[in-house]
Order: sequence, then structure tokens, then C-alpha cells
Amino acid sequence: KELQGEVAFDYQQGDSYTLYAYTGLIDEYIESAGCKINIQIAITYDEETDKTRIYLATPIINQDW
Repeated sequence: KELQGEVAFDYQQGDSYTLYAYTGLIDEYIESAGCKINIQIAITYDEETDKTRIYLATPIINQDW
């Protein structure tokens, strides 16, 4: 909400949820599937450690998560 982002697309796979969005407040972006993207939020849950991890990146996460 604070970044005034609009969701481009999101998906859930198992214990992971990923959201891609675009905001005009950040100049840098990439294009994917015909959409501008400059915010990625990834949420994963690890049952073994009983921990949820939240990753926020711009424009996208460039490492394994």
C-alpha cells in the first residue's frame, strides 16, 4: 500500500507464495509476460523450523529463496 503498487500477477506453489507488482515510485523495472514489474514479495514456510520467511526485492529476487 505504501509503495502504491499494483499487482501484476501472483501464484502459490506448495508452501510458497509469490507476488509481482509495479509501482511508479521506483524507476527501475523489468518486463515479464507483458507486465512491468519492480516489486517482488516471496513468502515461504518451513515446517521443520516452524518459521515463515518474507522476502522483498526490487525489481526481483536474484538468488534462491
